[in-house]
Amino acid sequence: MTIRKVEWNKDTYTGKSLMPFANDYFVLVVTSILIIIGASGFPGLIGIKGYVPLPTLI
Repeated sequence: MTIRKVEWNKDTYTGKSLMPFANDYFVLVVTSILIIIGASGFPGLIGIKGYVPLPTLI
């Protein structure tokens, strides 16, 4: 059995993380929005839901 060395600063797919998308504003905006939504968590999203009117199916 061999033990493999862990490489900390290496991305799994490209080795460059998001650097290939540095000039692609669509990818940057979507990634930024997802990070902000994810950081707010479920309690924050439930609180925001009270202020946003949702359509009802009648």
